[in-house]
Amino acid sequence: MKIENDYPTIKAKINKFLLARKIILFIFLISIITVVIVNLAVGGKLWMLYVIGGEVIFYFAFLNQPLIDSSLVKRVTVTLFLICAYLYLIDFINDTEWSYFVIGILAFSIILIQLLILFLGINYQKKKLIPLFMTAIISTIYFVLSLFDIVKINWPIYVLGGVSLAALLILFVFYYKSVKIELEKYFSLK
Repeated sequence: MKIENDYPTIKAKINKFLLARKIILFIFLISIITVVIVNLAVGGKLWMLYVIGGEVIFYFAFLNQPLIDSSLVKRVTVTLFLICAYLYLIDFINDTEWSYFVIGILAFSIILIQLLILFLGINYQKKKLIPLFMTAIISTIYFVLSLFDIVKINWPIYVLGGVSLAALLILFVFYYKSVKIELEKYFSLK
């Protein structure tokens, strides 16, 4: 006895974003291999790190889609911190000290944007507290390092230190329970 299938055949859908991401990552891999070979063959400064750093920033800004905690606030925060690290890398390669000034201003703007989103309550989610908390902690550590002359100190770092301490104070005074619960969830080992 032959059984007929009346159901329509299911065709696998191609996710265009995943296909584009694979193609872009393949192009990135080819470009990384090419610039490393050319830079090592030619010699001189390690300009290949400029290309690699730019590709890493592009990946985390546009191509990375984490399955857990993929809020816009976290994506913007991670991207801006990668930009700060990239600026420091450029500064390190060129042996200058201008990045300390710019990194302080960028970190200050990150905290201001996060506080603004928190206070306006745009699409309020408790998950938005964790990036603000982490940014405030990292900025406070950066400020303390500048006080001990490990990092070059300038006026944006003073402003950053004040704003980061104010953000921590706001989080602990007004959102203590939410921050505690979210940190327990975030660092849960269960």
